[in-house]
Amino acid sequence: MREARTAMGYASAAQHAERALSLWDVVDDPEATGGMSRLELMGRTATYLRNAGDVERSLAVLRSALAECPPGTLDHARLLNNQGRGLAQIARPGAVEAYRAALATLDGLASQPGIETMRADVMISLAGRLMLNGDDEDALTLATEGAALAHAAGARRLESVGVNIAALCHGHLGRVQESITGLERARELAGEDGTALLRYWVNASDLAFHLGEFPRALDIAREGMVAARRLGADRTSGMVLASNAVDPLMALGRWDEAAELLDRSLQVAPPSTSRSYLARGKAWLQLWRGDAEGAHETLQRSLAMFASTGAFELQSRLTVSHVSAEVALATDDVAAAWRHAQALLAADPERLHPGHVPPFGWSVARVIARAGEGTVDADAADGAPAALRAILDRFAWWPTHAAWRPLIEAELAQTAAAWDAAATAAADERLPVLVRPYSRLRLAQARFADADRAAARETLQHAVDEAEALGVLAVRDAALGFGRSSGLLRDGSRTPADGLTERERQVLELVSAGLSNRQIGERLFISGKTASVHVSAILRKLGASNRAEAAHLAHDLVAG
Repeated sequence: MREARTAMGYASAAQHAERALSLWDVVDDPEATGGMSRLELMGRTATYLRNAGDVERSLAVLRSALAECPPGTLDHARLLNNQGRGLAQIARPGAVEAYRAALATLDGLASQPGIETMRADVMISLAGRLMLNGDDEDALTLATEGAALAHAAGARRLESVGVNIAALCHGHLGRVQESITGLERARELAGEDGTALLRYWVNASDLAFHLGEFPRALDIAREGMVAARRLGADRTSGMVLASNAVDPLMALGRWDEAAELLDRSLQVAPPSTSRSYLARGKAWLQLWRGDAEGAHETLQRSLAMFASTGAFELQSRLTVSHVSAEVALATDDVAAAWRHAQALLAADPERLHPGHVPPFGWSVARVIARAGEGTVDADAADGAPAALRAILDRFAWWPTHAAWRPLIEAELAQTAAAWDAAATAAADERLPVLVRPYSRLRLAQARFADADRAAARETLQHAVDEAEALGVLAVRDAALGFGRSSGLLRDGSRTPADGLTERERQVLELVSAGLSNRQIGERLFISGKTASVHVSAILRKLGASNRAEAAHLAHDLVAG
């Protein structure tokens, strides 16, 4: 069984372990034959199943094992620790409680071989959960103490993971260089240990991404994905690493590669926290590739999964609220965008992960800029810029803050001068490429508002060309729509209709026929809400102010 784990991965090891369990009552002296107790075999079986991605079966085995195991024993603590890991992996309640119960059990035991290693393991596992929910001070204490215990016991894998988690906590608390150094120390300690290395690749790629080091983040994530396949962890850690690769691919404008990786990963990802990360990535991809309604549908299908993960991970709550705010803006649901923006505006700053603040702050500024459309409480909207700036100032030490701040201030100021500065700042390599054409579009709009049509036309054409070259189709469509409605690009060979998806073309035909959203939904076997999202996207892309104008512009589709 141990050889199966090494040679063929966790799925094969789990099959061997389950077979051994089924034969336990048949074989003479099974403990001597297997070289371990029944409880140890059950624990190993649960671990193999969990690492192979079959967490539900893993938890079922653990429930049976805990029912057989005498409480207040080292085996009981070990099984509780294993249970905590499984619950955490699929975002179920009880992980933190399981870890704390394991620690309490260990505290009641007399000194015996293996107890300090077990204590280090549980402390480090608990630290990881607390960190993900923003409890960085407590997590740092536990991870540091756990790593010290592991070092004393010669448990380098555990020491590596403890140093890894402590490093991330240092970064969240303002010590960025200490975070970077700590992660590299964790890799050194890991040596050739696959489990410890996977933790390094996951966290190091995530940190590099939030530092704006997109090529490095991608390299680390890909290195980890290769190892995850080799280790049989492609459906567990491999899925998290796939998500960590998708993020920098999109930031670099490598949309097709990101789409291929997302599609391939979502086909095999089990229900887990990693699947929620992939769904979030798909929504981002759809949004900036011009399919806002598709992004909306992706988010709607994943609501239960997001809620489960977000209940225990502050990072997940922030990232889902971030993309949800942007999708709501793209579908002209400013009220929903405002609600999602509160995840940052109303957050406890002590618990925020600083790397998320600047990009989410930009999106919140975009929401604030549209809050005056009559759907947001006026007093709340008036106080929002100051509230946002206070949060940003608190985390101004984060390395990407200076790159993002001009874009955020331009959203709040809405002047040509501010957008000119933002367009210059957008070239910073620590920012995703999508902000380059976007800032040009906003500069063109500001110049048009100042009646500088010549400069606006030149800037707008630049935005269209750059958006096309970088594959930021949402910005291209918005720029073409503005060019049409303003008359700045009326003579261009492209029309906004070129950016419509096939589904949007179908909806536009029905809009032209005078059908309501409910009737469109019935005709296309979609909900009226989804039909409304499609219609909003069509109006935006065509630069039309209402359904009648969109119907009038439908002749643009004849050539398509």
